[in-house]
Amino acid sequence: MASSSASPCFRAAPRPDPKIRPRADPFDSLLFLARSYYAKQAQFYDNIICQKVQDALKQQREAKMRLVDFHRENQKKEQTREWDLNRKDILQIEPPLGSIESTLRPSSLQQFEGEDVTAADRRDLQIKQQRTWIEKQKQEKMDKKNDEVQDSIEYADLLKRQQAVQAYAEMELNASRKHLQSEIAQANKELSEAKRQRELDHKSEEAKMNESEINATLSSARLNENPVLSVHSTQPWRVRTDHWKGMADEDKAKIRDFQQTQRVEAEQIKADILEEENAYAKNTEYARRYVTHMAHNFETMKHNGRVDNSDFLKTQMQEKDDRDKYFKEVVNTNYPTEEFFNQFGTSHR
Repeated sequence: MASSSASPCFRAAPRPDPKIRPRADPFDSLLFLARSYYAKQAQFYDNIICQKVQDALKQQREAKMRLVDFHRENQKKEQTREWDLNRKDILQIEPPLGSIESTLRPSSLQQFEGEDVTAADRRDLQIKQQRTWIEKQKQEKMDKKNDEVQDSIEYADLLKRQQAVQAYAEMELNASRKHLQSEIAQANKELSEAKRQRELDHKSEEAKMNESEINATLSSARLNENPVLSVHSTQPWRVRTDHWKGMADEDKAKIRDFQQTQRVEAEQIKADILEEENAYAKNTEYARRYVTHMAHNFETMKHNGRVDNSDFLKTQMQEKDDRDKYFKEVVNTNYPTEEFFNQFGTSHR
């Protein structure tokens, strides 16, 4: 750059201050923290839901095992109500034909052929058994209905908790997003303040340099046409106090060369500034596109989650409708036919 002694009539080009460094963009670190927090929250609630599902499956398995143990201990073949119809040793246990008391022989003819002296008692027993069986069926149906209502209540409670967890996750995500936006706005404000301060410092330095050049120009004896300079060194009588002879050709050549150097340096500085501004604009556009891309991916993830939840709920409702239809059309309609009751009291075993 030019100094006051070399060329007092030309302006010196400004130099960039090496102490001023661009501040790092805080967007990458804030985005990483937000994504890490969201991933931890999602993993936490996913573990909770998986634990609830495993507990429910464990309870179902334990209930099935208890039911199997109850059947093995309390429902033996000889204790069922239909065991006497298919019993293989019935002929060995029944008394001989025609006898009522076990102490009498068949020759006593206490019972005629075709006569059924126990028909009334057996009919009463069958009616009692039928009434007991119907009561048990009604009680089983009522218990099943109560179990379905309890399952519906538990399922509604589970959906309510899931919705609460999802709402809490969305609230936390919105809060982290607002915090991230505020941090980005604060960082942009600080960057703009730093840029404005750099511009003010540059203008102040340029004004000081201009003032120095003006003072040097005003104090220059050559530019002010000092009469002392017009006196000849060997012939003092040759003095022209009314006119300055001007600069020599060598001085003019040096000034022109220095001007050309300043023009080249000015063009280089402009090119560097333009390159820096292009790099800053490129980084800013990359950050904006990255934020837009992440927001689009997040909205897509939310949409896919809502679609998956909707499909899962539809699948569960369809399975429940199929179960209700099966129990209504198959299980609950499996009543004993008229032939089942007519087989009792009409013939002997």
